[in-house]
Amino acid sequence: MSAIPIVKLNTSQIEAAGTILARAFSEDSFFSYVLPDPDTRFPALEYYSRSYVYASCLAGGVYGTLDPVTGIAVWGVPGSPVTLEHRNRSGLDRLPESFGTGAYQRYKHMVDFFESLIGRDVPTPHWYLSILGVDPDHQGKGLGGTLLQPALAQADEEGLPCYLETLEEKNLAFYMRHGFEVLVDAREPLSGLQFWTMIRS
Repeated sequence: MSAIPIVKLNTSQIEAAGTILARAFSEDSFFSYVLPDPDTRFPALEYYSRSYVYASCLAGGVYGTLDPVTGIAVWGVPGSPVTLEHRNRSGLDRLPESFGTGAYQRYKHMVDFFESLIGRDVPTPHWYLSILGVDPDHQGKGLGGTLLQPALAQADEEGLPCYLETLEEKNLAFYMRHGFEVLVDAREPLSGLQFWTMIRS
């Protein structure tokens, strides 16, 4: 799997990336809570994934496989945040309409909660892994670890930590193999969902 080239994703690959992430996260704990209706979850998740990847591409923080796109790593890059202009261009500003009021409120609450932990627990600057997704047909082949490597290498070169949160306990061993350690193990108070934050110093 190390022979597969990982590149900065460009905007021509947005549609494929959105579909892949929607497939990868259709049963994810976070999105199952935010979008509890399985009949409407996939199209809403596809819109969100496409818009989020687009905004993050504009900020320069998305890595993926060459065509066909089979996996994506979305990073918050130090000094290159997703701006209001990026949100407007990508369609993220229309997320409340796509999700609906209740789902968007749940989403916004969870995002605000995790952002408060970042502000409390994580050194600045740092690299933030917001999404790592592999198409279900390509999972279990080592692609996830390969997708991490470009940003991890750059973070090492810069001497900066990397940070993430996950709501899936099965992910912990994978991230530990790539140098992350558990920082917080707790439950989000409103949803009751267990989560872990992890840091790679």
